Amino acid sequence: MSHISRISGAVGPKVLVKADQLFNSSDETIIAELLQNCRRAGATAVDISLVPVEDGVAVTIRDNGKGIDDFQALVTFGGSNWDERTDVMENAAGMGFYSLATRGVTVRSAGFTVRLTKAVFLGQEDAPVVPDTDPVVSGTVLHYVTGGQGRGEADLRQVIQNAVLYYPVAVTINGVPVTQRSLSDGAIKTVHWRGCNIHVFKDKCPVGSTNGLWSGYFKGLINYHGHLVRSLPDGQKFSVVQVHGSPLFAVIDVVDTADLQLVLPTRDQVIRNAFYDELTTEARRALFGVIAEAGRHSLSHNLWMEAQALGIQLPEATFFLNGWTPRDEDGSRWGGARDVVVAAGANIAVCDLERVQDHVLSQLLESKPADLALYTDEIGYHGYPSYDRFRHIVGFRHTISVNEKKTELLDCGDFDRMSLPAGLEVADAIETEVCVQVPAEVDGDIATLWQGPVQVIIEDEEDICDASYVVRQTADPGQVVDILMDALFSYSDDGDAGSHDEQRSGAYEDARDKVMKRLRGQTEADVSSLLAGLEEIRWRFRFSEFKSLNIRQVHAKTDGMPASLRVELRLADGTKRAAAL
Repeated sequence: MSHISRISGAVGPKVLVKADQLFNSSDETIIAELLQNCRRAGATAVDISLVPVEDGVAVTIRDNGKGIDDFQALVTFGGSNWDERTDVMENAAGMGFYSLATRGVTVRSAGFTVRLTKAVFLGQEDAPVVPDTDPVVSGTVLHYVTGGQGRGEADLRQVIQNAVLYYPVAVTINGVPVTQRSLSDGAIKTVHWRGCNIHVFKDKCPVGSTNGLWSGYFKGLINYHGHLVRSLPDGQKFSVVQVHGSPLFAVIDVVDTADLQLVLPTRDQVIRNAFYDELTTEARRALFGVIAEAGRHSLSHNLWMEAQALGIQLPEATFFLNGWTPRDEDGSRWGGARDVVVAAGANIAVCDLERVQDHVLSQLLESKPADLALYTDEIGYHGYPSYDRFRHIVGFRHTISVNEKKTELLDCGDFDRMSLPAGLEVADAIETEVCVQVPAEVDGDIATLWQGPVQVIIEDEEDICDASYVVRQTADPGQVVDILMDALFSYSDDGDAGSHDEQRSGAYEDARDKVMKRLRGQTEADVSSLLAGLEEIRWRFRFSEFKSLNIRQVHAKTDGMPASLRVELRLADGTKRAAAL
């Protein structure tokens, strides 16, 4: 190119031809766009008539606004005919009416009427604007048919009810007023900021449904003159969730600002700009302000620091903790006291160990000092000076005695994971110290909180059949099996693995056999297994109609194994059943 040229933005003819594809043409979108036009036209009342017809539902929307003085503006894509203030304050784009392009619409206003088909919207045909035989006295009347979305009158009525819940103009459906309310209903505080109202709610907040309850993860909510915008950028910042207590939510009600911009044409998303970021900050400040007014809180340390940075001065959190209990096979903790207020300086220790270590600690509860309380550690409180002065259980130091020889093992998580010496399976004694650290102390040395005997220590969380553990010689086998099951058993959802009860029963039998063999020898393990099997037979026998059961060996042992067994059952009616095993 040898000469200088000048260029500027332009709209190609294909845009108009494809304008019907800018909207999804859903009932929700169309109702939202038409209600927006009614409001901008200065309407104080809107009536929507719904009449079932063969092709769907005939919808007639009548408002008492200023009416239409230029019908061409309806089909001028991007040619808004609103007043200058509306253009500026609401960024009117002149595209919303095109949500009706795929359905067509009849428009009546100011004594005239026109039928707009899809071809007219796309610039492919002209439509005559003719005098109305039944002139509309004031405002505008729109009539269209919903088409083949499969929705009946009741479904469409619900769409409208949802759309007008916070709409600032009174609405009726077939002459009956629709439930509407202010977004501030139920708010515990409202902050006015640069043309927006920031409403703060506790525990629950509006989400656009008729019940108004918070239903799930909150991602922010903006009421843009009745149109609800959800899933905001960084929407989680419009809520504050404390460690304990009710969550708080901030909902934005747009009153009069041109700075909050929405993505056109549907306005279902917010454009992230400097104003929006400042609005987010002010919402956070409003949330923390409510917490400050309450006087007591249970914010995490990170949120507490954020409040300080925003100029909201708060005391340290009130620590709500749950009584410590060992984890179950799902990793959950149940059964402990809930939401106990723990004062700074209390004689407590907090603990959040792995499941295997939990079931070592549970063996030490009988030797725990009576005045010492154990609570589950709450990571959200880490960083508070008072909380960091509590003792944190970090693991154990085991002393294993075998033939007067002592082996010391440290099992303190990130500091030193325990590895059992090869061949060490049974010990004369196992003495275990509970190790703690105090995060607030500079040196962070590991200290002993208390110590006591345990029956078994476990190296890792392998499958219960392959786990490495050391058991005390005098331990109760049944209790050891229970500890191993509590510490190691996990249900597999593999379709071939069997039900939960079947897997647990199999794992229990394997653990019992191995523990009995280790502590009492193979013969006792066999006896224990046989007795368990007979107990199962006895249990089944109890609920059957069997009158008697006789099991006898009919051949001599060969290499320690009976060649066969004969089982004979006598039923309640006197008949007998026999089988050779």
